[in-house]
Amino acid sequence: MIKQIFFLVFSCVFLPLFGQENISWNATFDVKEKVVKFSANLKEGWHIYSQNNPIEAGPVPTTFEFLPSKFYTLVGKTIEPTPNLKYEETFGSDVLFFEKAVTFSQKINVIQNGTLECVVNFMLCNDEMCLPPVDQTFIIPIKN
Repeated sequence: MIKQIFFLVFSCVFLPLFGQENISWNATFDVKEKVVKFSANLKEGWHIYSQNNPIEAGPVPTTFEFLPSKFYTLVGKTIEPTPNLKYEETFGSDVLFFEKAVTFSQKINVIQNGTLECVVNFMLCNDEMCLPPVDQTFIIPIKN
């Protein structure tokens, strides 16, 4: 029983921290286009999944949660480039994913200068394993 508790704590608390070295995120705001861009650079062999992956496919899709704010409103949905598609034996289904680098974009309507807060949830995998999904929080200055 102690081994199971240790494994559970290790998997939920420490394993996601090890995965952070395999991906780096950057978020910027393009004042001219009024677009927030979330860029991920992944180490060789690692990938994250498309927002458009059906949850029943197995891997956790990447999600963007924009916290409500008086500073902006969202215009449409977060867009992504065309993902890779392949059958993953682990999940027994076709999955949509990104390798090396990917940039997600969200158009906004700036009401007044301030900040935008967004939580990105993603699952990082390689050919041998998947790490538990983690949240990456961004606080981005925005202006008219």
